[in-house]
Amino acid sequence: AATLSAVSAYIDLNPVRARMVDDPAKYRWSGYGAAMAGDPDAMRGIARVFIGGATEEDFAKVAEENYRAFLYERGGDSLSPEKVREVLERKGRLTVRQLLRCRVRHFIAGTCMGDAEFVEGVFRAHRDHFGRNRKTCARSMGGALRLYTARRLKREPVTVSC
Repeated sequence: AATLSAVSAYIDLNPVRARMVDDPAKYRWSGYGAAMAGDPDAMRGIARVFIGGATEEDFAKVAEENYRAFLYERGGDSLSPEKVREVLERKGRLTVRQLLRCRVRHFIAGTCMGDAEFVEGVFRAHRDHFGRNRKTCARSMGGALRLYTARRLKREPVTVSC
């Protein structure tokens, strides 16, 4: 189990070492990032590797916090000393804000949000990602914010550089 945990931590810390993210939970394509986003298979996998359990409940009870602390202890030079200290002081627990970011990022991946003109511009620039019958893209989010989003864009995520 110790060897598997060490290998798992090494893999989950690769995007941090590559400076792609500053927190291994933010890299959605890693097992740890997927587990933090709520992917049941990833949660069971980490629970199995880290504590020998194999359920989502095992992950939630023990592995979620302990594995995060383990990652930060193993992170060495890849993570800032301040961040390591903060995570270890919290015993690996994420703040509510951090946890919500991990859990909702899959809802917003590949979409855009802004005023109607901006969303329609993205729609025109990436027209081939939408169905032929779709004439407009901007969908109001309601309320006084006057924000619009391009729903259904997640089917084929598009990256728009600003």
